[in-house]
Amino acid sequence: MTKYASGRNQEWIVKRRLIDAGAFLVTRSAGSKGAADLVAFFDTATYAIQVKRAKPTAAEQADIVIASSKTAATWAVVWSHRGEIESWVYRAGRESKLRVPGL
Repeated sequence: MTKYASGRNQEWIVKRRLIDAGAFLVTRSAGSKGAADLVAFFDTATYAIQVKRAKPTAAEQADIVIASSKTAATWAVVWSHRGEIESWVYRAGRESKLRVPGL
């Protein structure tokens, strides 16, 4: 499996979990090199999500912190670790104790 296919599969797994948790819309930015791979809309919040196949680097984490400081959305970077989805969540440029529903 190529890196692209592996990353795409990880995005679809996260997307399905968000929908199962009650997101009424999850958009996927296919092939995007931008900050968010998925944007999930819930009744009370919007989440911009970067999906990684492994724990993000410090530079990748810093990109999400910067992006979160520029929008009202809650941002998360998620990855798979031993079959479990792990995440770091940011709001307004700071780490947040909020959790992304379903993750």
